[in-house]
Amino acid sequence: MTPVRIGITVLAAAFGAGLVIALIAAGSVALAVGTAADVHVPGLIDVTAGAGDDLASASFGSGVLLWFGGIAAGLTGAGLVRPWLARRSTASWPRRDA
Repeated sequence: MTPVRIGITVLAAAFGAGLVIALIAAGSVALAVGTAADVHVPGLIDVTAGAGDDLASASFGSGVLLWFGGIAAGLTGAGLVRPWLARRSTASWPRRDA
């Protein structure tokens, strides 16, 4: 591969890993909001007990969807990267002129 293609591949892999981490982290925060009594993340979120069942169920559902999105993105990335890492194989069938 050329250096440009290697650079693009590394950049895409870093972006994909960041996306997976962001999705799973957002899902974790949403699950925490949906299941915990009090959630305090300084500068980001401040939910106290009794915020309402609607918020809890919506947050829990969002957390589950974000987790599945992160896992799906990770599996998709692994499926796209694996062929690039495999060695190129040559054809094993006999040639016509043989």
